Amino acid sequence: MRDVSRKDFLCKSFLSIVSVTVGSALLSGIASASGLDIQKIIDETKPMSEEVKLHIHRPKLVFAEALQPRLETKRIIMHHVGGTNREAKAEEIHQWHLQNGWAGIGYHFIIHKDGSIEQGRPIEMIGAHCYRYNSDSVGICSIGNFQEYYPTDRQLETAGKLIAYVCSLYDIVPGKDTIFGHRDLNKTECPGDHLYAQLDNLRKVAFNYLQG
Repeated sequence: MRDVSRKDFLCKSFLSIVSVTVGSALLSGIASASGLDIQKIIDETKPMSEEVKLHIHRPKLVFAEALQPRLETKRIIMHHVGGTNREAKAEEIHQWHLQNGWAGIGYHFIIHKDGSIEQGRPIEMIGAHCYRYNSDSVGICSIGNFQEYYPTDRQLETAGKLIAYVCSLYDIVPGKDTIFGHRDLNKTECPGDHLYAQLDNLRKVAFNYLQG
């Protein structure tokens, strides 16, 4: 696979994201893609070791209240759906979270069993996925109950790429102090034993994608 710059990577992936932040600075114009300083994002990136293609589907989700922008991003938190091993779209999870009295889906990304990605809550907004840590984190949820079942190879492949992508946006170095399982921070089984056991490998995969 040929080497490409992170500039190429972000250009290919950016069309799937409404808006992003770089480091701790919230970019202006988060309400629409036209308000983003895309060139600033591209110019501040570094080479990546190999090509990563992300196709992120963005369903039209209506939130029950105004979402608040996240002013800093220093960690990524991995989740599983739990409770069920069947497929569930972002729209369905959105409805579950609305029924909980939340503004809507709390995760920023959903990884399906076939490796496809859906955006949940806009990436630049504060999520609702990990008590006390929502204000500085991005939440990634993989579909499945990984306390009883195993994530698919495609889910794991996508997870490594998506972690690298988010790290590249926020200048995060993948490691044990930046990439967490939900259980590391709250009293829960999430993201399940079988996904949690893969976190060290996912950190390494993401780190390798970020190397030039």
